[in-house]
Amino acid sequence: MSIKIAARQQATQPAGPAQSFAAFTPSSISALRDGGTIIVAGTLNRSVLATVRYDGGFASADQGKIFARTKLCNGGAGPERRMSVNEMRQMRTALLAYMKAHPAESPMLYEALVTHLARASGDRGFRTKDVVTVTGTVVQRAPAPALGGESPPSGRFLLLDEPIIVDGKLVKEILLDYGFSQTGAGKHVELRGRVEVRTFEGVESGDGEYVALSAVSRGPAT
Repeated sequence: MSIKIAARQQATQPAGPAQSFAAFTPSSISALRDGGTIIVAGTLNRSVLATVRYDGGFASADQGKIFARTKLCNGGAGPERRMSVNEMRQMRTALLAYMKAHPAESPMLYEALVTHLARASGDRGFRTKDVVTVTGTVVQRAPAPALGGESPPSGRFLLLDEPIIVDGKLVKEILLDYGFSQTGAGKHVELRGRVEVRTFEGVESGDGEYVALSAVSRGPAT
């Protein structure tokens, strides 16, 4: 009888409060050579550490999924588990803030992880052909040498004040398409237009993807 009571009490005990990733602060990030796994470690608060793993292994049955393991600073680590949608969205917001404050720290890995978090949580942000309003600084990019196939796009780009998500991809700059010849490089502007994900094919440079803004109307410059 005592065994049954103990088992029943254990089954009804709560698993513990859910952890918030809204204040996640990374301390390290690394990638495995298995096709794309990314591991980031950091803190959730003063007493809780966390390790987050995006499974990008080619041969993994969990490819594309994101897992987390938390640990009390003065205690043992819990089991690794799938992150909830809310946790992934909280962490994405926290990483974007961290990337803005620390732009030189492994930007490619953090950008890739933010993109994976957006896609895994079902938050694809804006979609191709959506009309958006963005602010940023205009820069001029010279044409890259075409080493076979198409070259990466050149021309005027808008370096965004804040990154956006387009079709699940983190975007920090946008190629300015039709209707934006009146503003020179170095200007800070607000633009409204239609975003579109485009691709280019290269032999030596490899294939690539970029986002363009078309049907642009100019807003107030600062």
